[in-house]
Amino acid sequence: MNEWWASLSSFERVFAICAVAGGTGFAIRTIMFFLGMAGDMETDGVGLGGEGLGDSDVSFHFLSLHGITAFFLMFGVTGFLMLRGDAVRPWVAVAGSVVVGLGTMALVVWMLRGLRRLQSEGTLRPEDAVGQEGVVYLRVQPGGTGKIQVTLQGRLRIFEARGRDPQASFQTGDRVRVVEVTPEHLMIVEKR
Repeated sequence: MNEWWASLSSFERVFAICAVAGGTGFAIRTIMFFLGMAGDMETDGVGLGGEGLGDSDVSFHFLSLHGITAFFLMFGVTGFLMLRGDAVRPWVAVAGSVVVGLGTMALVVWMLRGLRRLQSEGTLRPEDAVGQEGVVYLRVQPGGTGKIQVTLQGRLRIFEARGRDPQASFQTGDRVRVVEVTPEHLMIVEKR
């Protein structure tokens, strides 16, 4: 290892250090991201879309830790490989490495934003059913309750229901509209 390190030029050593440091940081950040531990650990950065400093969604900024580590990883690898081929001068290797590093940062931001869009909250909010139309699933008897089917958050759900008028009766298959939701998630309905 010492012989190999000693055989490297100064530029090659700088590129190798950047590649190892950037690769290590990128691997750690990626693992933390997928374990859900990365969201609050970012520092403020400047976004691609012109967002200012202090925006709350900093984990997807161009100058986030994820983007910076990706830049140094690809900057180091590209520069090292370009110099090892002895086909280019050091300034060409630096310029090429900067271009590849910036491209990698942009790609990382694009991929992380895509992953972010795939996330969904998943919390069911029955109160969002107010104003929705549904179908009686189990008969609602006067003064009693039954069940209705309502599409809520893109999925067909079944809820306990009773008529707005205590004497109302709804048969299976009747179309109803939700007019109120009680704290116990009982749907108050009326005929549509």
